[in-house]
Amino acid sequence: MTRLVLVESGYPEPAVNFQLMSGERRIARLDLADLRARIAYEYDGDGHRKDKRQWRLDITRSREIQGERWSHVRLTVADLEPATGLETFTSYAHRLRAERLGE
Repeated sequence: MTRLVLVESGYPEPAVNFQLMSGERRIARLDLADLRARIAYEYDGDGHRKDKRQWRLDITRSREIQGERWSHVRLTVADLEPATGLETFTSYAHRLRAERLGE
């Protein structure tokens, strides 16, 4: 759904399940990746919040993604709610992309 929301807002088609590597080491499999702007979009369901181990891994992964000079955007269901978060999220995504590309 996140990909569809982005594309419908005029955002370029992101790569799906992109393997972010550092040399031979896999950093993460990103839900969505804007390869040109180096932005990772990942959806965090409730399992990411309820499971302490997953939550801790997510924090470490986020630092590693950012360490590769990528922006890391984590989303929840609230970001995709049409009445409340959808426009805020898509506007943010477009602004972030423009900033990252120097536009």
